[in-house]
Amino acid sequence: MQARDRMPLLPVDRQIVLSIKQFTPEHGIPYYSFGDYAFNHSLVPILFTALSMGELASNSSVYGPQAQAHILQYGESIELLVYNDNSKDHSLHLHRGEYQVVEVGPYGDAVANNHTAVEFQKSGPSPMRCDVVTVRAYSYIKLRFHVNRGMVALFHCHMMHGGYFGLAATFIAAPELLQKYVKVPEEAIRMCKLQGIKTSGNAAGNQGFDMTGLPPPILVNRYAERVELFWDIGTLNISRDGYSTWKSICVNNAVPIPPVHVTQGDVLVLNVRNSLDTPTAVHAHGIYHNYTDYYDGAEMVTECGIPPGENFTYIIDTTDQVGNFWLHSHIQSQLTDGFRTPFIIHEKVKPVTYDEEKLLYFEDWDLRSFDDQMNIYSKLNAKKIPIAYRMLLVNGMNGNVTQPVVFEPGKRYRVRVVSLLTAFWLKFRMPGHTMHIIDQDGVACNPVEVDGLDLGPGQRFSILVTAHDTVEYNYKYNVTLYANFVNPLPGIIPRYYNGPIEYHQNAPLKHIPDVEDNQLSWSNTLDLQARDGMPLLP
Repeated sequence: MQARDRMPLLPVDRQIVLSIKQFTPEHGIPYYSFGDYAFNHSLVPILFTALSMGELASNSSVYGPQAQAHILQYGESIELLVYNDNSKDHSLHLHRGEYQVVEVGPYGDAVANNHTAVEFQKSGPSPMRCDVVTVRAYSYIKLRFHVNRGMVALFHCHMMHGGYFGLAATFIAAPELLQKYVKVPEEAIRMCKLQGIKTSGNAAGNQGFDMTGLPPPILVNRYAERVELFWDIGTLNISRDGYSTWKSICVNNAVPIPPVHVTQGDVLVLNVRNSLDTPTAVHAHGIYHNYTDYYDGAEMVTECGIPPGENFTYIIDTTDQVGNFWLHSHIQSQLTDGFRTPFIIHEKVKPVTYDEEKLLYFEDWDLRSFDDQMNIYSKLNAKKIPIAYRMLLVNGMNGNVTQPVVFEPGKRYRVRVVSLLTAFWLKFRMPGHTMHIIDQDGVACNPVEVDGLDLGPGQRFSILVTAHDTVEYNYKYNVTLYANFVNPLPGIIPRYYNGPIEYHQNAPLKHIPDVEDNQLSWSNTLDLQARDGMPLLP
């Protein structure tokens, strides 16, 4: 629908993300929330706190964790992104105003029943405004509204299974205007006093941030599932490139280290045993670690590392992120010697429609260990240090003998491309197929067609690729390992690798003429637009 008054789509000054969580305690009554805590009443009405706390009224802490309070500024345009992470639909109502319905996610009931999700729906230039909207199970919705006055507004589920059991938040808009223009009638104050309810102070009726007397909030289990892994970090003599055999860092005596897969909302519990003879640490590359900085794995920055023979447990919250990440040591020699693997956080609802996923991850690999290189370099004049020309590993092994990427005719694939490189860059192409980028480094973008990906160390992309309709031919993907800081040497740098895209074991290889790189369109972050519409920061 389009609003008849043609009010245009609001710009976005700030986005607020709310995720609907559910927790069922032992007594069996489920609680819901938009965050860590279920909404519950304060000892002082929220409006009265906003009116009586002076400048502190602009600090959400004075309203207590049970209020799920968000402070809004006068004149702001707010985008509200609501994820529904449970199996029930919710009818959401905004008091004191109305919002534009901007975007509706794929229907979650299709996903829950293992059907293909439909594409998301976007509004036109004059979105319909309403004060009640439905967010489907395992889906999401985007809403926008303008803060045009001071107010305290409740945002809540209008269904008993949600609203009565904690699914609410409060928006405190322009508290300085409330204090200037709102005077509560004496009759309203009398109603409070008759019931022994305080009419001033913070959520507990105290001054400042003293919450003495406020009942403890109901903590809602934020995690859909607890994924627990046990990693024993050691070394293993192995040839990974087909040329050299030396100690590679392994996990549980396995090389390559198996990729880690979780679903958004899971908590990853990573129990690490250090069986190396030096300290180690695990960094989850790209993960926010909100207020859990001590799990970031940056040795002597956020932690001391794990001494040899000791154990440590990392707890990684995936509530607020999806996409392609990786786990690696932040001690340079260990990263180079193989301590790295992809870490994939899957969406509960597909952002776009596709049939299957493929994962390709790339590593650069030296012909000798990092420590051996350093021993050689230390004996040489600094001006004559040789470049270590590296090999390419694809999914853990030699890039020219890796397993094929198997396509079925007509299917649409999401291919996750992850660079675990430490020093070199790479270019990736799938000649004969059309590639569309749909995310970079865990941020979804509007689809952009490219001929190839140009990845530096640590970069990650997802691309959509539709397979051909027949099994008449097989194809190859191409990878170029290169670095601009070294002089080219024929056959050495850049290095070229080809991997099979297999439609049928006996099909011939389709010949596709080579094209110069400067005639192709390559991935460029500046060409991508974030799908959430977050504007340019001031």
